Amino acid sequence: AKETLQKMQALAPPDTVVVEGACCSLCGNGPVVLAPNAEKTTTSKHRKVRGDKIMKLLLESEECDIPEELISSYDTTMQGNKAFLDGEYETAISLYENAINAGYQVAMDLQADREKEGTDILSDEGIPVGFLWLVEARRNEASAKLSMGDLEGALAAVEASCDISGNKSADSLEMLADICQKNKDNEGELRALTLFLELPVPEVAPSMVANKRRTLGFRKTKLEREIQG
Repeated sequence: AKETLQKMQALAPPDTVVVEGACCSLCGNGPVVLAPNAEKTTTSKHRKVRGDKIMKLLLESEECDIPEELISSYDTTMQGNKAFLDGEYETAISLYENAINAGYQVAMDLQADREKEGTDILSDEGIPVGFLWLVEARRNEASAKLSMGDLEGALAAVEASCDISGNKSADSLEMLADICQKNKDNEGELRALTLFLELPVPEVAPSMVANKRRTLGFRKTKLEREIQG
C-alpha cells in the first residue's frame, strides 16, 4: 500500500489529489483506492491497485497527461532503490543519476502546477509528497557514493536532497552533517546541524529521536566553540 500511495502521489496530475486513507475492511484485497466518479457524488473501490492499475486510475481524465519522462524516471528510481538495498551501489548510483537527469525538471514543473491548482499536499515534515521519492533517491545516492569512497559526489547528492526538501528532511540534514564531518568541513557541518535542530520536534517522538537530537546538540555546541576559537 505504501508503494502504491507513493507512486500515485509522485505522478498525480495537477487536478488530482491523492491522500492516505483509513482501513476499508477489505483485508487481502489491498492496496485499495477509493476514487470519486466524474461528478464527485459517489466513490468506487478499486482493489489490488498496483502497476498498470495505478496508471489507469491516474489517467481516467481525458485531459490528463503524465509525461513519459516522469513515469520512466520514477520507475528507474525504484530500481535504484532495490539495487541500493541489495548493496549493489555502483548499479544504484547509475540508475539514480539516469533517473534524475531524465525526470527532475519534469517533476519540478509538475509540482509548480500543483501549487497553482492548490492541490499540493505536504508530508508530516512539510515536504511536498510529490517530492518524497526524489528526496529519498538523492539521499540514497549520497549513501551509495559514500560507500564507494566518493566523498565529493556524496556531498553533492545529499545537498541536492536537502535542497529538494527545502531543508526539511531530518534524515538528509543528518547525513549532510555526517559527510561534512568526514570532509573536515566544520562550518558546513555546523550549518547542517543548525538546520536539523531547528526542525520541529514530533509531538510523540520515540526516545531514540530525543537522544539523537541531544547528541547532535552537543556536537553543535562543540563546533561553535571550535569555530569561534
